[in-house]
Order: sequence, then C-alpha cells, then structure tokens
Amino acid sequence: MRALVVTSVHSADDPRIRERTVRSLASVFDVRYATRAPGPSSHGDHEWVELRGGRVRRWWGALHQMCRGGLAVISVHDPELIPAALIARLATRVPVVVDVHEDVPAQMRTKAWLPRGLRPAVAWTAARLLGMAERFATITLAEPNYRHLFRRDHPVQPNYPAAGSLPSPARDEGYLVYVGDVTEERGALDMVEAAGLLDEKRTLRLVG
Repeated sequence: MRALVVTSVHSADDPRIRERTVRSLASVFDVRYATRAPGPSSHGDHEWVELRGGRVRRWWGALHQMCRGGLAVISVHDPELIPAALIARLATRVPVVVDVHEDVPAQMRTKAWLPRGLRPAVAWTAARLLGMAERFATITLAEPNYRHLFRRDHPVQPNYPAAGSLPSPARDEGYLVYVGDVTEERGALDMVEAAGLLDEKRTLRLVG
C-alpha cells in the first residue's frame, strides 16, 4: 500500500510533515513524499518527488501526484491544495487527510505581503476552503485552538517532540530568547519592549 504526503509550500524538512507524518506513515505504508526543492535531508523511509517551478506549477504537480494510481491515502498540508485534493478524491475515491497546521484565516489577516484591503476577502476564502475540506476529507489539527474553524470536532495531533529526543537543558546564561519569524505581527517588537521593562536588564537574543 502506498501513501502520498504532499506539500507545495512547506519545506521538505518541515518537522511536522517530515517527522510526524512521513515517519509515522512509513511504519505502515510505502510513502511517496512530494515537495518543492531542496529535498529532505534524510532518506530511507520514503520516495521523494520534486514539485518543480513556481507556486502555480507546483499546484498542478501536486494534483498530478494525487491522481496517480496505487494510492491508499493522501495526506495534504497546504490549504491551497484543498481544491486539488477534492478533484483527486472525486477522480480516484482515495481517502484524503487534510492536516491543519495553523489558524489560516487569522494568519491571512496579518500577512504583510497582502494589501490590507484584500486581507478580509482572502481570510474569508481560506475559511471556506477549510469548510470544503471538512465535507470530503478527514481533518487533523496541530492545536485544539483550531477547533473553532470547523463545525465538528476533529482529532488533535500536537507538535510535541518525541520523548527522549531533546538534549539536556542548557545552563541559565541570564539572557532572553525569541525564536520564530522576527516580525511585528509575530510579537518581535513586544518582546523588545518587554525586555526593556525588566528591572534587571538582560540581553535579548532573537533567532529566526
């Protein structure tokens, strides 16, 4: 039996997709993993397929992979691939799992590359896509806080690291750390302001 794991947006080494999804499915299925280049840094438990070109071309490449024969299940990780997954579901009758990594409608309202006037419409479209997915696919959530995006309850598979996979804690060097997208929307300026309000001044390290 073969499973297809597909993302046209995320990197091939995205931990939730590469480790939590591909590695888990590989214990039961032969896994075909379709992503943009560069490919995953570790191999051995899957067949990697490159989705070439820009975003639109990668979308068509993902649809092609979903419509190939011999699949037992399709695991989709991008909201923009939901229409392609619906086409594949109708064409092949293969079960589809849509993994929701974030609150996409809320995220669209903070995207700096989107003109401010378009953000509500794009957020509305994202919400409709998730509603569409709920009707034809199985939904899994990265956090329980995403349940409000759907009419029904869906299983949560949180992004917790595997037991024993973390190194021992480093000693306290007295500094603060911000890890993630270093943007105003994600709270980077708030972290700088908070560090400045401390009675005991500490170095702030921003990593991202």
